[in-house]
Amino acid sequence: MKKRRTVFAVLMLILVSSILPAAEIRSALPALHGSTAILPSDSVLGQIGDDDSCDAVSLLSKAFREPYSFEWTETYLHESVRSSLVKLFGSWFSENLQSEEMIFSVPYFNADGTVGVNVRFLQSCVAFLLDGPQIVSMRIISEEQ
Repeated sequence: MKKRRTVFAVLMLILVSSILPAAEIRSALPALHGSTAILPSDSVLGQIGDDDSCDAVSLLSKAFREPYSFEWTETYLHESVRSSLVKLFGSWFSENLQSEEMIFSVPYFNADGTVGVNVRFLQSCVAFLLDGPQIVSMRIISEEQ
């Protein structure tokens, strides 16, 4: 009887793992480790966090719901990198701002006080680095065509 259960469990595992990719299984079945939940994971972003997990994530969430404009760049882009980011990512900003579909990674806090957050939009994943209330760096991690 015990051998049948083991064989059945192995067959079910093989069947489920062949149907669903590992990333989907991790996000569909968040596990518990002790009393702490393990957050869902994205293959590009890493662990997925909440929209309000910290001030940096809340700020990005608010910023990306607003339209792209000169005032937006003055508010959300740090003065020292503003012109560079506008030149490099201006078209990306104009296409992706005012987005309602965003998924945020768990933020990571650096020793220098900056905060990094990865964000998945409809067609791209972008890494942002914030210093206080402004973006100081960004790079596109992946982009779907």
